[in-house]
Amino acid sequence: MQGAQTLLVTNAETALKSPKVRSILTNRLVHQLDEILRRKGETGLHFRKAEGRIVVSGVKRMEESLKALRRMFGVAVVSPCVVTENHREMILGEASRLFDATYESEATFAVRARRFVDLPFTSRDLERELGGLIQQKHRRLTVDLDEPNLIVYIEARRDGAYIYCRRYKGPGGLPYGSQGRVVGLLLCGYDLLAMWLLMRRGAKVIPIYVGDGRPEDVDPLFTEFKRIREVVPVDRLKIYRIELREGNREAVTKRTLYRLAALIAEKEKAKGIVTGERFDLPHGRILNSEDASQPILKPLFLLDEAEIECYRRLAEIACGFENLWKEHAAPDSSTRVQYEALKLLDLAEREYL
Repeated sequence: MQGAQTLLVTNAETALKSPKVRSILTNRLVHQLDEILRRKGETGLHFRKAEGRIVVSGVKRMEESLKALRRMFGVAVVSPCVVTENHREMILGEASRLFDATYESEATFAVRARRFVDLPFTSRDLERELGGLIQQKHRRLTVDLDEPNLIVYIEARRDGAYIYCRRYKGPGGLPYGSQGRVVGLLLCGYDLLAMWLLMRRGAKVIPIYVGDGRPEDVDPLFTEFKRIREVVPVDRLKIYRIELREGNREAVTKRTLYRLAALIAEKEKAKGIVTGERFDLPHGRILNSEDASQPILKPLFLLDEAEIECYRRLAEIACGFENLWKEHAAPDSSTRVQYEALKLLDLAEREYL
């Protein structure tokens, strides 16, 4: 990535929206990219929208910025690239130098070129000529158009040619907060994963953290949740905390806590309550619409173990989760309800991370 001062960001889902909605979502994502990069010390950046891409120019801390953007909701792919003029010799020269700087020990390669403007040469011309230059320098390399170890991408656009070799996947989805807000009880690792999935779909999630008396710094669930703060582009992340003390810990059922969540959702004007419940796990009775006045969202409900494992790995990469499935002392739904949600409201303390 030596010499690369530009990042090319792709959000695949905005292409499926109408022009008006696509513009709104892209503008929100640009604002959030700017916020996240400013946290990393970047200043004087220039953002430009171009044919399904967001071009970020003037990047000074490439490694830190790249790591941050790879974890952002709404970012499908991010690539460090070099930019040159739309002249054949300049494109071939920059692409060849970038390949030399990127190449390590790969055995096969390919060139993928696309033109978004009319030029006196074709995409196939660029692919053929650049491939020949690379093979002259690296005799042992062979071309593999199906599954190459290293690919050189060239995108010839109106303002120049963008050249890159590495494409880093992000979590994808929609920009954070673009689809309204929800609340969710944070009782176990499945709840944390469900919240992350709703954030990935553009929801602003307000967690209700149910503690068991342990200090926050030794509670693995709360520690993992705080990692989300690094990828959420807001100044303050709101969270409600409820401590179940010795006197009432065993008397509060899961249903009662969801009634409390419904009250907080009404107060926050949230559209629903998210939970990590699954159909095949014996975590007590399944909640239904009678337990809350708002819709109960269950993104994990019908997923099998393999699907949940894929999402878990994606969340771990995006947020750096380490102990997502650590056990947490959630209330047992078989105990008798002795406390109504209204009586628990005095235990709910709103905080900001």
